[in-house]
Amino acid sequence: MDPGHRIKLLRTAMGVQQDELANKLGISRSYLSQIEKGKKEPSLKILKRIAEYFEMPPALLVESKSENNSALNVELEKIFIDLLKSAIAIRSQKSSA
Repeated sequence: MDPGHRIKLLRTAMGVQQDELANKLGISRSYLSQIEKGKKEPSLKILKRIAEYFEMPPALLVESKSENNSALNVELEKIFIDLLKSAIAIRSQKSSA
C-alpha cells in the first residue's frame, strides 16, 4: 500500500477532513488530494508532519521498495491495520459519548 493510500485511510478513519489536515500541514488541499491519489509523492518533511499529527511513527506511512523487506512490509501492514481499527474504535466511543 502506497503512502498516499495509507494517509487517506488514516485521515478518514480519524474523521479528519482534507482541508483540516492540509491546513495543519501547511499545504494546499489539492496537493494533499494528489498525495492521497498517488499522483504526488510526499516529501519526508510532510510525512513527518503527518505522523506527528496522528501521533504515530513515520515508518508506518511508508513501505520498503526492497524485495528483501517483504516480510517487514507485511508486518508494517498488520500494525497499520491495527492502528486503523483502534482509531475507528476511539472515534466510535467519542461519537457515542
